[in-house]
Amino acid sequence: MIHSLRQLRANGTDPAIVHLREKIDAIDTELLSLLERRFALTDMIGQEKQIEGKLALCPDRETALLDRLSERRIGLDSNEIEALWRTIFALSTHRQKAHDLILWAEEPQRVALTELARRRFGPRATIVWAHSAAHAIGLAAEQEAVLLMPLYTDLELPAGLDLVAQLDLDDADVAAAVALAPLAPSPDQQQADWRKRARRQQATYGMADQPRLKANLKALAKADDVVAPRDSATLRRSLADLRQNGGLIIQMGDCAEPIDLDEKAIEARLGAIDLMRERLAATTGQRVVALARLGGQWAKPRSCPVEYVDGEALPVYRGDLVNGIGSNKTARRPDPDRLVAGHQQALRVSQQSAQYPEVHLSHEALHLDYECALTRDTSEGRMATSAHSLWLGARTGNPDEAHAAYLAGIGNAIGIKVGADMEPERLVRLLDMLDPDHEAGRIMLVCRMGARNVMKTLPRIADAVCRSGHPVLWLCDPMHGNTRKSGGLKTRAMSDMLAEIQDCAEILRATSMRLDGLHLETTPEQVDECVETPSGRPGLVGYTSLCDPRLNLDQTRRCIDLMASLAE
Repeated sequence: MIHSLRQLRANGTDPAIVHLREKIDAIDTELLSLLERRFALTDMIGQEKQIEGKLALCPDRETALLDRLSERRIGLDSNEIEALWRTIFALSTHRQKAHDLILWAEEPQRVALTELARRRFGPRATIVWAHSAAHAIGLAAEQEAVLLMPLYTDLELPAGLDLVAQLDLDDADVAAAVALAPLAPSPDQQQADWRKRARRQQATYGMADQPRLKANLKALAKADDVVAPRDSATLRRSLADLRQNGGLIIQMGDCAEPIDLDEKAIEARLGAIDLMRERLAATTGQRVVALARLGGQWAKPRSCPVEYVDGEALPVYRGDLVNGIGSNKTARRPDPDRLVAGHQQALRVSQQSAQYPEVHLSHEALHLDYECALTRDTSEGRMATSAHSLWLGARTGNPDEAHAAYLAGIGNAIGIKVGADMEPERLVRLLDMLDPDHEAGRIMLVCRMGARNVMKTLPRIADAVCRSGHPVLWLCDPMHGNTRKSGGLKTRAMSDMLAEIQDCAEILRATSMRLDGLHLETTPEQVDECVETPSGRPGLVGYTSLCDPRLNLDQTRRCIDLMASLAE
């Protein structure tokens, strides 16, 4: 009897197994019937749309459906669920309206882009390689096709094509790719939504980390505010009063803020900025508004997604909110738990800053998922609660992209970094976008052009801003445009920084405007990161910055005193 049962199992005719297989066959038949019904409905939707020249893609609906399906617990992770449903999406889309897939990339990214195309758009799409970016854009517009291309640093997204998706690209030099197409209009499509724009300088989390990332962002959306929206609104009113009645601004703090600062280190930074505020106020007799680069300056834009350490390619350090500075793959792997750790540290900083009511928290609005999770609809309007004030960085300052769109949707006071490559027309577009009502206290323009460029660049910028009618406040950031390397370390020369502050004030005065303040990267520590002249070398012992060189307190005082003399 036992021998007979073993033989049945070996032959696959065990009654229990046969019964289970029959159930699976029935389920497969049911699945095919459901797919048949789904595709029939898809065909009907395609007939109803009948939109000339527009594709049948609905990226918002796909994202919402995948999120909903991923929340089901069926023994598959979210990546496996997405892989299954992407095939169904691709087939459904082609049934509604067949389209080609236009690809373009430089040679080093072609293999990674091809793999991404098949993974994201399925096997049915016909791939056509374009011979240039312009050729690819033209083909996508003319042939009603989807265009997939790497998001290169200098890539300007074309008008007339909408963002279908931004996707991680498995390439050492380019972190992401964008899919563009002429989309069918959707009743819930709001072009002001930053999620429908290209996003630069974002962390690339691994597929296995996606569930944790989503869970952490949901937790942050329900977490305590770092700052009270009413305090952010009060700051904006203070800046408006300063713009109309006089006063000065000092904004200072670490280049890359350590996420693990203890109570003593936080106190030192708050005390240093309050000391400089008091010094500037006492010297000039004017009211001084202080903004600390503190409680959130943990995400950093970088020029390349990787760096090579001892011949090994590592993800670049993007700030403590994203990854660690250690020179190994484990430290450099973006970790979504750092978002929660950052928020907890921000709450500690905010609590300590209550002892300094004249000091407000600020940082660059770079990690958009983090910022959006901490954005609230309040009695003051829609406000970021991660800081009192945020700024738009020089590397993310395109008015057609996500960072500007996010900042346009919040009511906080906003800074805009203005580098030597800023075109006057683009800056005015940003001003019109971020300050449509021309309100005093809304915008601070932070010039970071460098001592060699400010005299030839700022006059055109200042003239365009003056003609635009936007009541901006002007700050000088004499740090970023004057960075150089000496002895293998980044440094900045005091002579260059002081010269840029002086020139910036004189140019603005010549256009009937004035320099309203300074934006400095500083530390209360006794560091030797910035030097006296361009020929100087930074000290190897007193160099502790996580990223760029900072002013020590004595060097900061010299900048403050120069600002005071220019304000008289």
